[in-house]
Amino acid sequence: KLQRGAEDADATFDVGFLAQILVGDPQANLLAAFTDDLTGKSLQSVEQMNRVAAALGVSANAGVKDAVVALKGAFDLRNTIAHEMDINFSAANRNRNSRRRDDMVRRTNELLEAVDAVLAAVDAVLAECP
Repeated sequence: KLQRGAEDADATFDVGFLAQILVGDPQANLLAAFTDDLTGKSLQSVEQMNRVAAALGVSANAGVKDAVVALKGAFDLRNTIAHEMDINFSAANRNRNSRRRDDMVRRTNELLEAVDAVLAAVDAVLAECP
């Protein structure tokens, strides 16, 4: 965040961000900025989950990878429900799509399993720290 557009030749240095970090307690400010960056965007896509896993240092964990990839269907379904109001446009009266309880329970469990995998991997990494 400090050097925005680092891939570009015309990259700029974010002096405002540097000042935000250095004024007061730099460690606390950096931690707050890091937390805000991770939580500022909603975790409603595989890409966002991968971003958080990478930031937490657990993206290479096989259990995390598998659990996050398994969320694609749940996120796609969530986006359909939220953005299209779950309307079945091909139905005669444009009815809402109905969902089976067992499918929704399965997808909810996939979300919980992914979060559990990330937390377990972070716990394992922290356990190795002095």
